[in-house]
Order: sequence, then structure tokens, then C-alpha cells
Amino acid sequence: MSAERISNQETEVSQEENKWSFESTERSAEEAAGAVEARLAQLGWTEEQLGNFRLAISDAVANAIVHGNEGDLAKKVNVELNIKNEDGEEVAEVTILDEGNGLDPNQIPDPTRDEGLLEGHGRGVYFMRVFTDADPEFFEGQGKVILRRRKNRPVETDTIG
Repeated sequence: MSAERISNQETEVSQEENKWSFESTERSAEEAAGAVEARLAQLGWTEEQLGNFRLAISDAVANAIVHGNEGDLAKKVNVELNIKNEDGEEVAEVTILDEGNGLDPNQIPDPTRDEGLLEGHGRGVYFMRVFTDADPEFFEGQGKVILRRRKNRPVETDTIG
């Protein structure tokens, strides 16, 4: 079976390869999150299993567009979904790659603490931490982050505060 390809001005998708490429536009963050969510649903993941993983993905892609690519429409954000088996459990691993130089997440104030409460940014990294199963993996010197979600994550762990 050949790869199903969907293409328009802003998005190129290869469902078989689980890879997508997006332009640096505002709506690409939601499109990317929706594409990954739809693919996971095709693979049998339920809404309960997905939880707020979509929000973590959307925020990671939004950060890649705004901070990594600095909104430059000539730059792309690439998203890749890999399904892994870790200790007998299915894990979705989503890699988001922009054309920027990366960031040090430790330099972003915690939005739940005094210094971060009134900041206009920092919540995206917080959501990435809350709605995934391990701290997001950031790569020094490159615009790359990896998010992971276990298929059978306990529902009570998918809440804020």
C-alpha cells in the first residue's frame, strides 16, 4: 500500500510515515496537534488515553513557530510520531523540530510560582510537563523537543495542580 499524502499550501502529510511538515503560521499548531491525535486514534488510542496530550503538542508547535522560527513563513516545523514499546507498554513519542537554536527550559519562570504568575509566557512548557509522561526532552543548540505519552496513563495524573 502506498503512503496516503495530503497536501496544501501549509501542510504536507505522509500518514504511512507519521511525519508532517508545517509552515510557521498561527493555525499550524492546532493542525499539527490534530494530525497526531487523529493518527493515534487510527492506531486505537481512545480519547481517555490521549487526555490533554493534544494541548502539549499544540503548545510545543506554537513555541517552535513563535520562538524557534520567529514566525518566519519561509521556515518549517516538522512533526514526527513514533510508537514505541517501553516495558511492555505502548508509548507515543512526538518529535517537534523547528529551524531555531533551541531553548533552555530552566530559564523560563514557573507559571505557578511568584516570579512566573504574571509572565505572558512559560505556560506552554508547563503544559508539556503536565500532560506528558516524562519531562519534555529539549536539545541544546537545536530547535528540537520530544514529548512522550503512555497509552495507559492513569487519568488522575492528567490534571493541573
